[in-house]
Amino acid sequence: MVYNFLLTGTLSDFQLKILNLIQCLHNEVTSACKSKEPIITLQQNYIASIVGCSPNSINKAIKRLCQIGIISRINNEFGQCSTYRYNTGVYDALINEAKKRTCKLVTGFWKGQRNVSAGTILKHMKGKAIKKGDSR
Repeated sequence: MVYNFLLTGTLSDFQLKILNLIQCLHNEVTSACKSKEPIITLQQNYIASIVGCSPNSINKAIKRLCQIGIISRINNEFGQCSTYRYNTGVYDALINEAKKRTCKLVTGFWKGQRNVSAGTILKHMKGKAIKKGDSR
């Protein structure tokens, strides 16, 4: 959940919101039950009341998450809510791929431009935050 912002090139802002909700549900269900691979029920009306959008928008976001493999549909019987499984392996692979993405970093005294991976930029930001935090 910490690195979801790296997926902005792959998912829309709304799809990232739905992903955050799914990850929250996954964490809660995992801690509440003994199953290693918990099943999550996504009821569009409940999500629509929380997020404040139409069930159609939620349906499109869920379809996109299924399309890239972050979640997979378990069943969809008539009259029942759809159940899904959150695929942590696929999510981790997408995050690792996003960290390898080349970004143009403008930095330094002369504001020179250089190509750096997103993961390297995150490491620089973390190191700078630690250094500044230790100096205070």
